[in-house]
Amino acid sequence: MASDIKHLKTPKGLILTVNGEGTVAQLRVVIAELEGQPPTDESIKKILAENDVVFGIDEDGIAHALNITEGIESTVVARGIAPVAGEDAQIELLFEVQSKAEPSVDERGRIDYKNLHFIQNARAGQILARKTPATPGTPGKSVFGTTVAPKPGRDRQLGKGTNTEISPDGLALAATIDGTIAFKFNTISIHPNENIPASVDTKTGNIDCVGSLKIGRDISSDFTVIAGHNIEVSGNVADAVVQAGGSILIHGGYFGAGKGKLIAGGDVTAKYVENQKIRAGGSVMIGGEALNSDIYADDSVYVQGKPGSIIGGSVAAKSLVRAVQIGNEASVPTHVHVAYDMKTVDRLREVGHELERLQADEKRIKDAMVFLYKLEMNGKLPADKKEALDQFKAFIKDMPNLISELKQEQEQLRVKLQQLTEARIIVEGKVYAGSVLHFGSVYKQLLEDEKGPVVFEKAGDTIIKVALDSNYERMLEEEKKRRKLQQASTAEASEGQQAQETPVEAVKV
Repeated sequence: MASDIKHLKTPKGLILTVNGEGTVAQLRVVIAELEGQPPTDESIKKILAENDVVFGIDEDGIAHALNITEGIESTVVARGIAPVAGEDAQIELLFEVQSKAEPSVDERGRIDYKNLHFIQNARAGQILARKTPATPGTPGKSVFGTTVAPKPGRDRQLGKGTNTEISPDGLALAATIDGTIAFKFNTISIHPNENIPASVDTKTGNIDCVGSLKIGRDISSDFTVIAGHNIEVSGNVADAVVQAGGSILIHGGYFGAGKGKLIAGGDVTAKYVENQKIRAGGSVMIGGEALNSDIYADDSVYVQGKPGSIIGGSVAAKSLVRAVQIGNEASVPTHVHVAYDMKTVDRLREVGHELERLQADEKRIKDAMVFLYKLEMNGKLPADKKEALDQFKAFIKDMPNLISELKQEQEQLRVKLQQLTEARIIVEGKVYAGSVLHFGSVYKQLLEDEKGPVVFEKAGDTIIKVALDSNYERMLEEEKKRRKLQQASTAEASEGQQAQETPVEAVKV
């Protein structure tokens, strides 16, 4: 800019200027205005020195300025070192700023409408953004020999929102809780709860949320919804897989063709359930009816709304199953299990399979060893077969200990199941013929209808009936409180994981 130009002191006919930074000196010779002798190389250098221009003298530039006859062009006669401006601070966001929610296409051209990554999760401690600080720049040097300060880069701040923190060095922004990432007005926040106002379908794809999740409408068939904490669905769930580390609340029903699965670390609550599977680390509460479903609760199952029916399928709980009605007039087979610990039953089944496998392996290995011994006796045993024979010998030697340990665990698991004595089936209205009531390994198939209110309990190897009165109700409430306290103190991280139900060997009474 013209205002940045500084004119230095010179004789008439010479115009010597420097730029605003003082890094460039230019000379223009106006021949028509010269007085006395024409300027020379030496006189120009003297004028520069008188103006303290001492650095970066350009000999060629001076010669060129003296050779110009028209006097209309300025020539650089001294050049300093221009400062280098600093770089602005940079913020690198380590997440997608805007969710694309677009279907992907694989190498075969198949379109995936389910995994759209609608929600971006963050874990506590996860770095969300990094900052590269602004640089101060590199100083220059003027034609006067002085230092020219550079323009420093502009600073930028990390956009700290709720539930985030900046590192002590100021160069990183991290999440302080598990949740979903929100980015608005250059501010990064973590929300412990995520709200999807509409349905989970092809517009959202599958949902995986580390916090809690609220869905404003339905979950469509064949989709998967996972949350680290609680899930609330305002509408219905149809043939979907829903998994929560905490509890699941469905204001509508859970139904379909039996392809769905509900897994909760805590309680499950739904208006009604039909043709579906539920696994709960706490209790299951159904407001209407459970039809042809496979339900297990690590505490209790309640079906107490209207009509409050369990019809068909299997309903199991460790402590209590309570319903208005079990079975129906058509005598549809309906199995109700209590004193049933699915994790223990699953492990008991695994141990049994392992024992069977070891016994089968033992026979196969002994047969192979007979063959190898024959080769060894005839001096025809190759080196690699000798190594195999040594391994077989070690296995057979350890076999008794392995079998003994598994049988000991098997017995401990059976004893644990037998100790589940505080278990009850309560029917407030009627339990129909064709229903089968299981208490651990003991079961009773009803040949006639039983009117309630009635409580079924186990006494030794017999299932008995007890009247349901106010005193009994108070006792149930006390037991419920006690179980909740025990669950809170002994909760395990694996609670709520999926398990397949296989009843232990049953004894009919």
